[in-house]
Amino acid sequence: MKKEQKEAIGELHKVSIIDVAEKLFAVKGIDKTTMDDIVKAAEYSKRTIYVYFKGKEEMYHHVILRGMLKLENMLRKALLTSEDFMCRYQAICEAMVKLHDENPLYFEGTIKANIMKEKETDENTVINEIWNVSEGINDILGNFFANGIQQGIVVPDIKIMPSVFVFWSSLTGVIKIAESKREYIQHEMNMTREAFLEYSFKSLIKTIIK
Repeated sequence: MKKEQKEAIGELHKVSIIDVAEKLFAVKGIDKTTMDDIVKAAEYSKRTIYVYFKGKEEMYHHVILRGMLKLENMLRKALLTSEDFMCRYQAICEAMVKLHDENPLYFEGTIKANIMKEKETDENTVINEIWNVSEGINDILGNFFANGIQQGIVVPDIKIMPSVFVFWSSLTGVIKIAESKREYIQHEMNMTREAFLEYSFKSLIKTIIK
């Protein structure tokens, strides 16, 4: 068998194992999912799985990478919806809410990606792939803010990359609390989750627009 064929088959095995691990992580949680659970569900021997992965943590890193790639694609599409700055901002917020609602595991993974350690010396690692996609997302959002400044909508004296981090942490935090405090928001604030999110997103952007 040619080297290329072996590599292609190996990649298929890796994808199949990650698919199984992802489903288990989503149902049982990362901590409660064991390697034995993955071995049983994937129908591979433990020895075979260790050929492709060092352990459960590395599998989860691959799931994080999937989430980051999905978010990057969603953000790129969001910015193509309009030339209007506020419409594009709304599309970004909606994309992040959609990722949370459709795949909470991916959403949590994107948060984990931003607190992971820096790039490793070995370039061929999933950590570095996550790092590179994360930097790409930072660039997307940074260009969005820079465009807002050029249009005269965003105040010109903001520091772009710190603003990216502030907005990223604020948006993800608001989306998480809107879900975990849904009943409180409904009963004590007399607001739906959606209304609370809309109010929060508008309040946040007001801090940097003229």
